[in-house]
Amino acid sequence: MAQIARTRIFAVSVPWTTRPKRIAERDGREYHFKTVAEFEERIERHRENHTLGFYEYNQNENGYFYGSPTVESDYIESGDYKKRIDELEAVLDADAQEATVDTILDEDVLKKLTLKNRRSSMSSFLRSQESDDAAVTAAVMETYYDKTVPLTTRPMREAEKEGLDYHFVSNDVFADKVAADAFLEHGEHNGFRYGTLKLDEDAAFGVKETSFSRRDAMRKANLPGEATISQVMEQSDWHKTAECTMFGALSVTNFLKQVAPSDDKHGIFRKAVKVELSKVTVPYTTRLPRIGELEGEHYHFVTVDEFDQLVEEHKLYEWAERGGFKYGRPSRWPRTSGTPMPS
Repeated sequence: MAQIARTRIFAVSVPWTTRPKRIAERDGREYHFKTVAEFEERIERHRENHTLGFYEYNQNENGYFYGSPTVESDYIESGDYKKRIDELEAVLDADAQEATVDTILDEDVLKKLTLKNRRSSMSSFLRSQESDDAAVTAAVMETYYDKTVPLTTRPMREAEKEGLDYHFVSNDVFADKVAADAFLEHGEHNGFRYGTLKLDEDAAFGVKETSFSRRDAMRKANLPGEATISQVMEQSDWHKTAECTMFGALSVTNFLKQVAPSDDKHGIFRKAVKVELSKVTVPYTTRLPRIGELEGEHYHFVTVDEFDQLVEEHKLYEWAERGGFKYGRPSRWPRTSGTPMPS
């Protein structure tokens, strides 16, 4: 009977804990994640007046507190407790729709997990105690990140590709995904939102069938022989600066992905790199040559199909369409003079 009572209490109220929140947990759903001071204050209230504290609480072997808070009669009479039950049922339904761990991860990672967690959803594993093993969870998430493309609300930078580096979406689309509980995890950084989507069985099967690897695809996007920042800046006043030393070994593609235009510390250096790139590369365009323009000096004049192939093969670090024509800048082929990309 005592166990039945505990189960019912958990079903209608959200327990408290002082342990860190796991990746797939949500504050106020699985637990209320509290500080030790907040928990101890409630314990003191529990000692003074049981109706204001916990039905029960304990401290586990890791030093974390867990407790079932008392439920007030108004909460039961209002029917608000039903929302808690509905939410837990929704979690179970979502887990059932999600791909199981063994359909996503490779065998060398799966062998690190218990049989139970191999057959659970990724979310269920990330809510489990086994995920507290940092090394195991790091191996699991490294593989998962490699097989999925995250979403972000920030603008796409030069050299980034939609569907490869990220899916670039609006704030409204991102909010809809959050409301639909579509993310395995999500957060905010520098005012922009980032999230990793859950995979259903069909999506997981597609990933395994195609042997998709985001890491390998991004490596292929950085072509062999692509110019490095050090090479691009060799004739500039920046060549022997700390910035050039720091970023010199990076390819142009990797540098433009890593350093945002708005970067407070390195944004000026990024602008300087863009200026030098305009000096040492010949842009491509689909428009016809104007009087006095020479092939290979002012532009490479190509067909629309040829331009689209350059984009497909990741040979342009930036491209855009203006006035019905396409323009793109390579990061690979040097030249001694020329014109900057039109603005």
